[in-house]
Amino acid sequence: MWRVLDEWSFLSSTMFVGYRNTGYKKMQQIEIRVKGCINEQWSEWFGGLTISHSDPDDTVLTGIVQDQAALYGIISRLRDLGLELSSVSNQKIKEDSH
Repeated sequence: MWRVLDEWSFLSSTMFVGYRNTGYKKMQQIEIRVKGCINEQWSEWFGGLTISHSDPDDTVLTGIVQDQAALYGIISRLRDLGLELSSVSNQKIKEDSH
């Protein structure tokens, strides 16, 4: 499993997770729950999302993504690792009026 993470780690530079562009109004706060344990050290590989565990065998990824494409990129990574999705929730972030 970790070998896959190492082989594909170069992809993290192509994702726009956590990037703040004030002209873009579709940033989202997300929470993804999966069956399986992902070590917190892989946060960068998942675009800087916070990794925590609700149970020993459940992982929760939270944070901000640029748009739906970035969200689907993260979900694809989880799929490629063979992890089962428990839930995905998102909420659009209102932009500052500055």
